[in-house]
Amino acid sequence: MPMAAYWSWRKTLEAPLPNLDAEQGGNDVELIDSEAGKRCPFDGAFLIRHKVGHGIDFHIDRCGRCGGVWLDAGEWEELQRRQMHDDLHLIFTSSWQAEVRRQRRTKAEEDLLVRRLGNSDYKKAVETKRWIDSHKENETLPALLGFLLDGIGGIGELLP
Repeated sequence: MPMAAYWSWRKTLEAPLPNLDAEQGGNDVELIDSEAGKRCPFDGAFLIRHKVGHGIDFHIDRCGRCGGVWLDAGEWEELQRRQMHDDLHLIFTSSWQAEVRRQRRTKAEEDLLVRRLGNSDYKKAVETKRWIDSHKENETLPALLGFLLDGIGGIGELLP
């Protein structure tokens, strides 16, 4: 799709649509994300793959020369279902791609911890963190845990 066509369509929107999480609405569209290198149908330049991220596990191809965007089967429908089709132009920005990389790192770290601890213990640790964060003494509790785990310092350091 030429970006000019996308911008013409986007101008018809009154306001940007709110993005939806993967859990909101069903995914009844079969997605086929091709792996092979492709060339732009307009000018023959190689297409550059951009990971969508934000809970969507496919790439969108964009021509570095003419700016045309090419979607594989089901991808536009999935972007529409998640109300991200009006953000198509943002997917190619460095800030969007940096966030995609950050999310990928976070997911890899979580997966590593789940493998080491097991799913049940990982969930307990996450719940403990949430409990600490929501507790009225949320600044004292980490110090107490450090004292209990390491035995360093005195209990007096925890008191005002």
